[in-house]
Amino acid sequence: MALSTKYQHRPLSAGKNIRVLVLEPAWNLNAPVNCSLQELCIEGLESGEGQYEALSYCWGSIIRTEPITCEGKTLFVTRNCQDALRHLRFRWRQRILFVDAICIDQSLENEKIHQVQLMGQIYASAAQVLVWLGAGDPVAERFMRGLVWLGRLLPYCNETITLGAYRVLYRYYRCSPDCKF
Repeated sequence: MALSTKYQHRPLSAGKNIRVLVLEPAWNLNAPVNCSLQELCIEGLESGEGQYEALSYCWGSIIRTEPITCEGKTLFVTRNCQDALRHLRFRWRQRILFVDAICIDQSLENEKIHQVQLMGQIYASAAQVLVWLGAGDPVAERFMRGLVWLGRLLPYCNETITLGAYRVLYRYYRCSPDCKF
């Protein structure tokens, strides 16, 4: 790859400014990831007022081997980050995300230090925080469906019934021959 095609972050303005990732839609899960970065001021934002979602995920390997396209240029990310972006993008419209590994210029120590100091406000101001646990497998998907079912049950249950439902879920997945928990 020619050096001129590598994405370079633009410097952030002073103050409580962050970058957010504008993730382009795609119909196909395996379609290339396309995005752009925009600067956003979070000064004065109250909890949940941000027009973006914050992504919380495990970086996994710190080696950035997976290409995505950012503003027409190549930006390398970790495999787990690329998987998250592929799964979280919408089919019809853009999605605006704060993804620390991309939105913070990892090559600039001063920027990393400044942005880490803003993390509490970044996540608190987000419209919602998305948690990416990985691409998953059939057992994990069944377990997550069970948790969703349990979450729907909670408003109608007392503590004893909820604990009983949890035990049923636990026994089912713990005893499953393909369970990895």
